[in-house]
Amino acid sequence: MNKKTDRPMIPTVLLAWLIGISLLHGTHSRAQVPRPVPKQAGICDRIYADVAEMASDLQDILDRCDWDTDGFVLALRKLNHLPPPAGLKAVVLKPYVAGRPVKTVTLEIDVFFNLLQSYPHVLAFPKLEQLTERISSGYEIQDVEIVGYSDRNEHQELTHMTLDTKRAEFIRAYFVAVGVPPERVRTSINLPRHENTATGRARDRSVAVKVHFLSQDQSYAEKVRASIQPIIFSGSLSGNPVATIEVTTAEKGVIVGRRLIRSSGDRNWDEAVERAVYKTDVIPADVDGRVPHKLEISFSPKNRQ
Repeated sequence: MNKKTDRPMIPTVLLAWLIGISLLHGTHSRAQVPRPVPKQAGICDRIYADVAEMASDLQDILDRCDWDTDGFVLALRKLNHLPPPAGLKAVVLKPYVAGRPVKTVTLEIDVFFNLLQSYPHVLAFPKLEQLTERISSGYEIQDVEIVGYSDRNEHQELTHMTLDTKRAEFIRAYFVAVGVPPERVRTSINLPRHENTATGRARDRSVAVKVHFLSQDQSYAEKVRASIQPIIFSGSLSGNPVATIEVTTAEKGVIVGRRLIRSSGDRNWDEAVERAVYKTDVIPADVDGRVPHKLEISFSPKNRQ
C-alpha cells in the first residue's frame, strides 16, 4: 500500500472545515504547538511548507499531502497569496493606421483552478499567454471583463473564503501585469453555472474572461509582402526606392511566375527584391482561404522598418 492509503483519511467535511477555518483566521489547527523539525522530514511535514515559495513547490505539497492538514493548509494558504509570476509577456499593441478599416474583436477564454485554490492551474498560463499575443494584434483595448466562479460546495460550505472573488482578482492582476490599463479591467462574481456533478463542479472552479479590442485588418498585399520582406537583403541604399513585382500563382498559392513590372530606379534594390521573391515558393492565402492568380506587390526599404 502506498503512503496515502496507509494513513487514516480525514473525512472530507472535516478537512474542508479545518481548511476553511485556517484560511479565514490565517492560522492552522496546530500552529500554536511548537513542533521539532524531524531529522528526516517528509514532503508533508510543515518545515517544507514553511520554506516553499514557488507555486510549483507548493502545488507539489498539495498534490501529495491531502491527508495531512498541517503541511497542506499552510501550503494552500501560501499558494493562494502568490501574485502572478514574474517575466510575463507584455501586450504590445499595433500602431493605428489612418484610413484602414477598424473592427471590434471579442476573445473569450475560461481559466481553471484546482479545488480550494485561487492560483490558476499550471495549464492556464499558456492559454493566457496566447490570449495576450492575440490582443497584441489590435491597436486599442476597450475593456477586459472577468467573472469569477466557485463550485457549489465551495460556494455553499466555504462562503467566507470568497474564492470566486479571489480568482477574479488574480486574473485582474495578471492583465494589469502584462500592461492592460487597470481602469480597463472589470471584475465581478456569479453563481455556479454548471450542473452539480463532479465534472460540472470542476468546470465551475474557473474564471470567464472576455476581451474587447479594436483591430485593423492587414490588407492582403501587405500580408504577402510581410511574408517576403524579411528575406530581402540589399546592402546599403539611399532614399526609399520602390520596386513592383507581378506574381503568378497556381493551386494553393504556389508561385509559378515572377517578373519585375516597375523598377525602383535602383538596380541593387530591384535585384534584391527579385532574389527574395524567387526564394519564396508559396504565398499565404487571403482571409477567405483563396489566393489570387495574379498579384502586384510593391517593396521598399521603408516596409522593413
